[in-house]
Amino acid sequence: AGLGPAGATDDAMHGARATGGRTKRAWQPRVQYDPTADEEQDRSKAARRGKSKGGKKKAKLPRKFEEAQCRTCGTLGDDTNDVLFCDACNAPYCMSCSELAEVPKGDWHCAKCASTLADEQARHGKGTGIWEAYSKKINMLLGKIRRSNHLLDTYEFDGWRSAQQAKLRPVSEINKAKKDVHAAKYQIRMALKAITDANPSNKRWPQLMAQGDGGPSEAAADEGEEDGVDVEEVGCSICLSLDSTEDNDILMCDRAGCYRAYHQKCLVPHVNSTDLGTEDDDWFCPQCDCIETCITMIVDQLPDSGLEEMVDAAKSWSSWDTVFPEATQPTLASPRKSS
Repeated sequence: AGLGPAGATDDAMHGARATGGRTKRAWQPRVQYDPTADEEQDRSKAARRGKSKGGKKKAKLPRKFEEAQCRTCGTLGDDTNDVLFCDACNAPYCMSCSELAEVPKGDWHCAKCASTLADEQARHGKGTGIWEAYSKKINMLLGKIRRSNHLLDTYEFDGWRSAQQAKLRPVSEINKAKKDVHAAKYQIRMALKAITDANPSNKRWPQLMAQGDGGPSEAAADEGEEDGVDVEEVGCSICLSLDSTEDNDILMCDRAGCYRAYHQKCLVPHVNSTDLGTEDDDWFCPQCDCIETCITMIVDQLPDSGLEEMVDAAKSWSSWDTVFPEATQPTLASPRKSS
């Protein structure tokens, strides 16, 4: 094993090794560790920590929830007036100040955050935001229906009706599958209703309501009005402006019963003129497009349900009520036992 140069001190030999009388530096990484860089990164993470998806800084949740005071009245709450935390900003508000009779199921937002979220939701374009979430939820529920129907169909064969094999029928599993199918159908109905009832603040123009769904009259057509409506009197349902430009036109939804119109640039993402097709092509607003997409998805995934007529019904505003009319209640009624 080689020795270091004569007279070399321990400090001089630190980080070096002797190879044939020459001193060679030990290997070092090309990028040296810089502790200040980690500190800067930690400060950056700390700045981002505690912020909601929209960039709004969230309030810190208290260590003891019973010590949380309502931001409006300062109460600590009690058994009949609980203090709730907003799922967007973590701010505490009591049920009385929030005008709630009972604790809501699922997410709850304070009035300020609910208004902000409603404004963002009103601008969601096709296939984005809440509309994509609804489509995914209905697709998931349809998968649950198909799996449960497969189990039910398996035990519908004549072979299972014999006296011996009837004892092997998994009765509890079959009953559970029937309940799961009914519950999924009910949830699909409620999701479609939620899509229809969404964006109540987006104005429905009375001029379009007065036209109805029967198309333009002959007198209106003779006067040169488009589809029997004076388009100069119809504005954007979001910003309410009547002004439009060549690259930011006001588009009227063609779905019967919608009565809404939108600027191309009031929706996010913006509607490109190249995506509108010809003047003869229908244009549905994102809300109505989501309803039609979901109903078409139901018909495609459940081809044996006799729901083909729903494709035409999807062009009507109240079409959600025609979907699974047998599932108007959340639970399947138990069959009465014969006495």
